[in-house]
Amino acid sequence: MRSCLARVWCLVLALTVCAVGARADAAHELAERVAAAYGLEAFSHVEAIRYTFNVTLPNKTISRNWVWSVKENSVTAMQQGTLHAYKRNAPDAVAANKDLDGQFVNDQYWLLFPFHLIWDKEATLTLADGEQPLPIGPGTARKLTVSYPAEGGYTPGDAYDLYVDSQNHLVQWVYRKGNSPTPTRITTWAQPTTVGPLQLCLDHRTPDSPFHLWFSDVGVRLTGTSVWIESQAP
Repeated sequence: MRSCLARVWCLVLALTVCAVGARADAAHELAERVAAAYGLEAFSHVEAIRYTFNVTLPNKTISRNWVWSVKENSVTAMQQGTLHAYKRNAPDAVAANKDLDGQFVNDQYWLLFPFHLIWDKEATLTLADGEQPLPIGPGTARKLTVSYPAEGGYTPGDAYDLYVDSQNHLVQWVYRKGNSPTPTRITTWAQPTTVGPLQLCLDHRTPDSPFHLWFSDVGVRLTGTSVWIESQAP
């Protein structure tokens, strides 16, 4: 009897492991399709990307201008009339510009988050079963959750619930600070725009809230050229 129960337990365990593995594979496959839909493969040809991050909050509007030289991993920023430049692969330079680098990471994640699904190897991806109701308005979509480790980075432990349509584009997301079960912010992913070989969403809103985040003056410069390719109106 004990031998029979042991075999049954082993079978159940094996089936559970297989199910978990299959679910993880499905999550990573969807992440790859989402990143591809926004042009991840072409990003290897991007020498530099520039953009202005704008956000309207209840009591103020913020604008920050960035140029990220991708190959060198260097950042140039114009903040309140002062030009700042530092290399992100130089720990001392990052430490000396910690607040600025935190802003850069925040703004760049809003612009390029679909690529971070592949770039951020430390993140855990989880795919919900079936279609899930959209957090804003009617409709359903696939729900892919991205969870970050409890240590490391500027905002450790954060989680994002991404809602993905049939074309593998993000339509909405839920940001949950510290992986809290309660949403910290829910926004749309809108205004899909062609920027050179990339497809980027440049507008994010929260209904019934003054929160509005958008990007302007977006352009890319490809390897071997000196010409900036401007974003094309959708």
